[in-house]
Amino acid sequence: MSDFIPSQIVCLDVLDYSLSCQVIDNISKGKKLWLRPQFLVKFKVSDAQKSIAEAIDLRLTADLLWQKEQVRIVYDMEYLNFYSLFQDFNFEEEEINHSKQYLHFFIKLFSETHKSITVSYKS
Repeated sequence: MSDFIPSQIVCLDVLDYSLSCQVIDNISKGKKLWLRPQFLVKFKVSDAQKSIAEAIDLRLTADLLWQKEQVRIVYDMEYLNFYSLFQDFNFEEEEINHSKQYLHFFIKLFSETHKSITVSYKS
């Protein structure tokens, strides 16, 4: 199990979705991470090539508590590709609610795919 440090970017992958998060802290004696979601990216794969089909800004959604062994480190170039899609925060209530729905969708998809998961929200 890798030691993660605050501000490090990590990722949760399930099917053709990838959720990038910022590490806020290690908790529960190092077994869980307090994560702040950044972006949810849906990929499309065609002819063995992977490209971004959709990217959703999740920076104004709820924080998560997640099992450390289920995340992977994100390298700079991967994160910069996503980050470059978003310049400013969108504070419109409709957009924030839309982002929250996508986060909920991803958590549900991840938990259905990995039956032993326990996730907590932190506002």
